[in-house]
Amino acid sequence: LLRRMGLPLDALNTRLPGEGRSMRRRLRAARRACRTGNFAVGAIINRAVSGLAPGEAFVALGVGDGFPLLAAISGNPEKPCIGVDPFDAIERAREERPGFLQSFESLRAPEHRLHRLSFRDYFSQLHEGPIGCCLIGRSAAIDPLERLNTAEPHLAENSVVLVENVQDA
Repeated sequence: LLRRMGLPLDALNTRLPGEGRSMRRRLRAARRACRTGNFAVGAIINRAVSGLAPGEAFVALGVGDGFPLLAAISGNPEKPCIGVDPFDAIERAREERPGFLQSFESLRAPEHRLHRLSFRDYFSQLHEGPIGCCLIGRSAAIDPLERLNTAEPHLAENSVVLVENVQDA
């Protein structure tokens, strides 16, 4: 009943120390664009990105529904946040979830990028600097361990790595 009324049950059930209201405000646009995004996961990502050291980046290997990337960029205009997904996945997102790409364009800052490449091509052609927070998105076609192994040389010393839905892989 609450969901039908537009009240996000997971956000209402999640207690955040100290900054609950400001986090809900920061993630509001991301939640509107990706209704299936989990508020608690978004809050973890947003908090990790806000704590990145200068020069470190958030990298999402696999954009999925877009919520993790939107959660990362929300309220973090000075933090490099990079989404990496092959062209066909992003075009599919454009068709299936037009709200994600519209929200990305409206929330993004110059430090936020979306690359239409495989993760292998991204690391061999574009990536520079340490990764302070890395999201390994789920993919039926690509082993999460392969993506993690490819990202590992670029991880900062105390980086945060989140692996999404690994039991489904």
